[in-house]
This record gives sequence, C-alpha cells and structure tokens, in this order.
Amino acid sequence: MFKAFRLLIFIMCLPIWMRAQENRSLTESTEHLATDSLEALLLTCSPGTEVWQYYGHTALLIQSKHSGDLVFNYGLFDFRTPNFTWRFILGETDYTVGHTSLEHFVEEYQQRGSAVRAAKLNLSQEEIIRLGGSIMTECMERGWTYRYNFFYDNCATRIRDKIEQCIEGEVIYDNDHIPQLSLRDIIHAYSAPYKWSTFGQDLLIGAPADLKADRITQEFAPEILEQHLNHAQIKREDGTLSPLITEKRTIVEGNVTGQIPFKKGLPLSPFACVWILFLIMVVLNMWDRKRRKMSWIFDLILLSTQGIMGCIITFMFLFSQHPTVASNALILLFNPLPLIFLYWTIKAERKGRPCLYHTIALVWITLFFLLSFTIIKQYVSPETYVLALCLLLRSEANTIASYRQFKSKNSR
Repeated sequence: MFKAFRLLIFIMCLPIWMRAQENRSLTESTEHLATDSLEALLLTCSPGTEVWQYYGHTALLIQSKHSGDLVFNYGLFDFRTPNFTWRFILGETDYTVGHTSLEHFVEEYQQRGSAVRAAKLNLSQEEIIRLGGSIMTECMERGWTYRYNFFYDNCATRIRDKIEQCIEGEVIYDNDHIPQLSLRDIIHAYSAPYKWSTFGQDLLIGAPADLKADRITQEFAPEILEQHLNHAQIKREDGTLSPLITEKRTIVEGNVTGQIPFKKGLPLSPFACVWILFLIMVVLNMWDRKRRKMSWIFDLILLSTQGIMGCIITFMFLFSQHPTVASNALILLFNPLPLIFLYWTIKAERKGRPCLYHTIALVWITLFFLLSFTIIKQYVSPETYVLALCLLLRSEANTIASYRQFKSKNSR
C-alpha cells in the first residue's frame, strides 16, 4: 500500500513536470525519473454473469519497480447522483475515472472467477509519463465526468484514445485481423448463454446495430480491443515500425475458459415460451370458433402485454439517449395503441359486437411482416416473429367471428 501511495504522489506531479516543457525539454525534465522503470499495461477483464458484466472491462495499469502500481478505471459512477435511476434509463449516465491499487482492483475478479490479462504497451518513459499525467489530471479535477455511451464512449474506448494520444507517432492496425461484424453480432456473441437478456436487447436495439461496424466501433468490447491492439504496430516519426504490445501475461487466472459458468435463469427459454403461447392460442381459436364466442380474458392478457411492451419500446424510442434505440422498427409492432383501445376492444368482444381494432391490427401486422422481409433492414428475432404471428392469428379469429356474428344477426 505504501508503494502504491508513492506512485500516486509521483503521477500526481506529472502534470506539473509536463507543464515545465515551456522552460526545458521533456527529456531533461524526466531524466532523473528514468531509473523508476515505469511500465504501462492494458488490463482486460473477462466477462461475468450480470448484465453489466457480459462484455468484460478495460483498465490501465502503470507500474513502477520502486513506487508500486496504480490502476486507472473509466468505469466508475455514483449511485448517489440525483435522479440516478431516471437518468440511467434515459441514457444520461455520467461516468468518471478513478485510481486504485492493483491488489484492490483484481479482488472483485478473483471472487467471481473472471480472468484478468495484462498486455505490456511498448511505450517510452516519456510516453508513459504523458499517458499517466493526462489521466491523473482528470482524476484530480473535482467533479470530472464524461457522458458514458455503451457503444461509442466507454471504459475501453477511453483507454484506447488515451494510448493513441500519448504516442509520438501513430498506431497502425492490422485490418486483416478485423472481422466483418455488426454491433448486434458482438452483443449476441457475449449474451448467447443468457437467452432472456438477448431477447430483451433485440427488442430494444434498432436498425443501426445491424450495420457493419468498423474497427473503432467494434472496440467498445474490451476483448475485441485487446485483440486489435495485440496485432497493432507503432509507426514512429522516423518511419520505423514496432509492435504496440511486447508482452502478455495473466494476472488472475479465472477458470479454464476465462469466464465463470453462466447463471441459470428461467427454466424455459423465450423461444419455448412463445411457442407455448402459440399452441394455447391455436387451441383457443378452435374452441372459440366452435362455441361462437371469443375468450376475451385471453385477449385482455395478450393485448395488455403487447401494449406494455409497446410503452417501453416507444419510451426508449422517443426519449432515451441510449445508442440505436431511437431507430427501432419494432415500434410498428409494439406500441401503446393496444392499451389505448383495450377497453373498447374487450367490451366489443364480451358483447359479441364487431371490433374495429382487430380489423386494423390484422392489416397492420400483415404489413409489418411484409416490410420486415423487404424494406426494414433490422434483425427481428424468431421469438418476435412468433409473437407477431400470435397477434395476427388472434386478430384474424376475432375479425372472422365478428363478421359471422354480424352476418347472422342481419340474416334474421
């Protein structure tokens, strides 16, 4: 702990030493520090089992053989911030940067069984001082925050940008090792064991997540950033090339796969649940047709569920700043209209009267199917298609029943 405190004091002085460049060169001002043997390492933490842990984490470690170590972390936020929950839902989440010792940083990952890997950055002492000083300046600034964005500005992208800014030269990435992936592809890869989380994310994330993501965009995921940096090179001002990463080691082993076993959720997957719903609906349609009366309680539950889902998606579509949710084509299928017309719809079903809502829904959902296979360039999950089919067939059954009842009354 004493060594970590010494390194903290050392790095806190870096901005002062860096401002001294007006009077003397950086080499001269840091010559007496070269013996401190600073090292900068990228820390990549493997995913955990909670929603916010699915994609892992990135931090920066600065080590000194004589003064200890410090870990800089851009993934900090304060639950005590006024209206935190509301702001989090709206995507107005402000994160900050902090520092701690390596021992304290890895403690959480040791407890949950996640691996922590370190990649040594091929930086000069001057570049490490510049890197550490830049981050420490933000740490020291009272109330410093940044507007966190899951895809475009997070703990991984912040560290990447800081590394690139401190280098005298430029970082050259190997495009041959960058696969063609969309943001949704990456999300699916990490959330695959968690079927309900994947289903929920597919409902909320819109069409922009299905576009091919470039290298920079893919690097919101810490492990992808780690892979890209492993194949990157530094092009110095004199044209020479050298690898950005010179050494890799594991600080926390984790389990064999680098991830802990995923937690068991609901016993049935979303796919199984929607097909069970479909079978129930088919049986009810046949029963209702035989007895010439609609099961309005089933429709009450079905339309209420559709409307509640629609309220959530519509709210995110209109008000949230979370990335890609404002371009969600599923708002055509899930919106508040079923709730708005719920009273009159159920009243008409109970009295055996024609229901205009079901006729409109029949046309609208049919149009959704046609558009989703032609114009709409957004991934729609199989579960969502089955749900849409349930709504379509239920509206069809209600429309046919209403027509028959209307025809029967007029023929008397």
